[in-house]
Amino acid sequence: MVLKLLRKKSTEEAHSFNQISSNQTSKDQFTKIEALDSDQSLENEPIVIDKQVEKRVLRKLDIFVVTWFAIFYFFCQLDRSNIGFAQTDGFIDDIGLKGNEFGNANSYLYITYLTFEPINTLIVKKVTPKYLMIGCAFAWGLTTLSQAFIQNAGGLYACRLVMGLFESGILPVIYVLTSTIYTKSEKTKRHSFVYFIAAFASAFGGLLAYGLLRVTGPKHLEEGWRIMFFVEGLMTIGVLPLAIFIFPKNFETSWFFNEEEKKCYAQRLIHYPELYEKDDFKWSVVWDMFKDFKFYAEVIWQFCCVLSFFASSTFLPTIVSSMGYEGIKSNLMVVPIYMYGAIYYIIVATLSDYFKNRSIFMAISALAMLIGYIIIYASKKDGVRYFGCFFMIMGVYPGTGLNMMWLGDNLPSHYQKAAYMGFTMALGNTAGLAYGQVFRDNDAPRYQNGIKVGLALTAVALVDVLIQIGYYKYLNNKKLKALEEAERQGTPLEEQPELHDKNPHYLYTF
Repeated sequence: MVLKLLRKKSTEEAHSFNQISSNQTSKDQFTKIEALDSDQSLENEPIVIDKQVEKRVLRKLDIFVVTWFAIFYFFCQLDRSNIGFAQTDGFIDDIGLKGNEFGNANSYLYITYLTFEPINTLIVKKVTPKYLMIGCAFAWGLTTLSQAFIQNAGGLYACRLVMGLFESGILPVIYVLTSTIYTKSEKTKRHSFVYFIAAFASAFGGLLAYGLLRVTGPKHLEEGWRIMFFVEGLMTIGVLPLAIFIFPKNFETSWFFNEEEKKCYAQRLIHYPELYEKDDFKWSVVWDMFKDFKFYAEVIWQFCCVLSFFASSTFLPTIVSSMGYEGIKSNLMVVPIYMYGAIYYIIVATLSDYFKNRSIFMAISALAMLIGYIIIYASKKDGVRYFGCFFMIMGVYPGTGLNMMWLGDNLPSHYQKAAYMGFTMALGNTAGLAYGQVFRDNDAPRYQNGIKVGLALTAVALVDVLIQIGYYKYLNNKKLKALEEAERQGTPLEEQPELHDKNPHYLYTF
């Protein structure tokens, strides 16, 4: 009820705080919570956000929402990447894969994954995150379990196509939802926690695989990799009854909020311009996106970094095995790499929120990944190449995570975020189709050709982020000059929130 009353305020009033989103805004303006003007009051009283109540709201969102985001993505990453660990246990020979059929199977997952990403981001508001994410998790968990019984390439292809379809309802939706319930200075550290859990999934997957691959199962599950698929699929399905009872259907009226906290949550949607959302969807948002230069710049960055992200989760165990760590032991040796990458991202995300800057940390991470690729490609010493993996992983998680946070920072409306993020991930994730062909089976275990391509794309990503920085500065300067000129002529430009980020008063952040 409170939210409905608040939304009666004019769109101009809600967007009068757009200066907060400017890169020109001081640190104090970002952290200070001010009362709204009296004409923006609820029942003729000014809206003042109680800081203590707001802390409780954020804490509960962290516990009951972000934790489940992390759990969903943990199992998503675990079930997607376990095929890489199966490869070290004779999986390819057991089901009779030939040529590049293993690489093809990895590519096929992303045919359905990238097709349904933008669809899921656009429908999540109608379907509700609870039903969409739980339904998808059940379906891909069942598919993972089914992989334990495959006998040939056709069965593997079918499972990977189905898995891609349902896993597409997790990470893109998390990006959109994180950008609509947390402010710019709050969201990245939360999202880094989700990625930390993803990295932990890769590390835990290595430990779990080490144990399960040594197990001999009953009839039809004799091989260790079959036991691994069966157990990990069962784990995904087994956690869902808890999600049904705990994960909220609607954030605004969440069961864990009391009335005071519900009011505070509603006030945040009005007080912070990046959280304000309009309920109507217009196809013009999508058409305008396809005419927007920054959309394509984001897609290029996403493609370049996603190839390394996917390759690290699937092929890293095999690459490490080429360094003298054979078979199951190679699964253990990737654990420190993944955990280092996760910790690095948490540090970078926290600094990014603190300094209100995504781009500089994206550039630093891309540079680190570039150095890592050079070391892995150029060195012939196993210890040095293993060291290079730690540099390479520094760009993997920030590369995809910070990019989407930066994109969300510069999109004021819900459906802009849904469209841009969904399509950016869909087009960027075409790297998923490519990486299975770039890291080809006949190049194993060193994958020198794949590493060379990853190196080149990382260099492109570094140039791309520098171009984006220059482009956003150009747009901001253009808007500021137009505002100054209008003021000088005595015809100041009005707020135009219906133009979203094209609003003359809306300045982009870095």
